Amino acid sequence: MPAHSRRQQPNDTKKLQELAPDDCLLRWVQNDLDYLAYDWRRPGWIPVEKPKNALQFDEPVGGVSAEREGGEMSTYLRRHLENVHSSSPESLVDLRSAGGLVYEAQVEQLVELGLTPESTPDGAEAPGCAHVSVYRPKLDKPARQSLYNRLSKAMTLVAGDEPPPPPLDSQ
Repeated sequence: MPAHSRRQQPNDTKKLQELAPDDCLLRWVQNDLDYLAYDWRRPGWIPVEKPKNALQFDEPVGGVSAEREGGEMSTYLRRHLENVHSSSPESLVDLRSAGGLVYEAQVEQLVELGLTPESTPDGAEAPGCAHVSVYRPKLDKPARQSLYNRLSKAMTLVAGDEPPPPPLDSQ
């Protein structure tokens, strides 16, 4: 899926990763209850849009295609981290601050949600070299909320110390 994003210029020599439908993408989420909601059906914590946005899509930069107008969310290609750097999802837990959580979703799931994952390496060192941008189209508020809800349910916690469940009376 070669393409260029705000992270990658056409003349970059960084190696693009081909993405397969069954590839898993890793997303770092702050381990803070403002970024999480407890899903009693799973059971487990899932990333949420409010009050803080754990699934933030950054504003697009410059002219972009319609499939990218809604912005970009940063993820990392698990296969690359494991096979090239012998790194596990746990290596991302302390990526931005101590005690983050790492969730994963398959490329195929993201595409089915109308998202466009593309390899966008950001440097030669891990984890930047495994960076994958996930783009979304511009959506109205109800469609955006529906997407965030479906996206959060598509993600599975794979690393980090999950908070304990809330008390049963908070359901």
